[in-house]
Amino acid sequence: MQIFILYLLWRLFNTQSNVAIPASEDHSAVNLLRTRIKENKPEAFARLREIFDDQFIHQFFLANARDANKTYEYLESYIYYRITSYPGVLEKFPSVQLKMLETNNVALLKYRDDEDAMVILTRAKFWNPAENPVDDFITQGTLLVELGFRIDEKLSETGAVIILDCAELSFWQASYLTPMAVIKGFNLIVSSLPVFPKAIHVVNGGMLCNMLYNALYPVAKQWIGDKVHIHYGDLSTLHVKVPKAILPVSLGGELEEHDAFEQDICKMMQSLIASGYGGYASVQKTLSS
Repeated sequence: MQIFILYLLWRLFNTQSNVAIPASEDHSAVNLLRTRIKENKPEAFARLREIFDDQFIHQFFLANARDANKTYEYLESYIYYRITSYPGVLEKFPSVQLKMLETNNVALLKYRDDEDAMVILTRAKFWNPAENPVDDFITQGTLLVELGFRIDEKLSETGAVIILDCAELSFWQASYLTPMAVIKGFNLIVSSLPVFPKAIHVVNGGMLCNMLYNALYPVAKQWIGDKVHIHYGDLSTLHVKVPKAILPVSLGGELEEHDAFEQDICKMMQSLIASGYGGYASVQKTLSS
């Protein structure tokens, strides 16, 4: 389940300023797309109108090479998954807590890789399914991605490198990672939002990790293809892809924990939500100060 959240944090915390309004031609196209949605899907638009601001729609427009028809189809997919397939996600937004950040289950590296990609680390040992259920985990992921669209104009064009640290992964945790959960997570984040992983690196994985991978990869293959790289024991193979200079010592890197990761992520998220994103300002009440 860790993969889903990871898309969320791309470039999210590298800047606190909002995305610039699109150039005039793009801005006109964005307005036309919004009008088309409003006319063709009035009920859905009424529920999502605050989400469909210029920055959000522009991300879809860029991801579809500025093709208005393809962009509209993608937005239709977004509406389908949010309103029809998984309506409970929107209902959870006002009360969801970003526990994956508060517990260090998901963390953002301070520095980018050699290709300027964001690097995100998720650690199984910090995930407690009883306190942060899979459904809530996925909801947190969708919220983070959508917030990211408001602050980084390149989010839909830039991939992220994801590192899954499976150290201390238990059978209890694995029992929650069902095929249905995988499908839901990818549908809500990847199928309905223009995001993608550049590479997924699995480290510290034992027999249980291999069993889980063999069980879930056939389900996830259509979304992640051949981007998964499993590193057995020797982390030097990871360092070929992700420089040691930006990694924490726990991954064979050169940085101490406090120097390797972005700090105060929850406070930054709280500031973004408080700014009025998508009408979900009430979420700020549940975030740690």
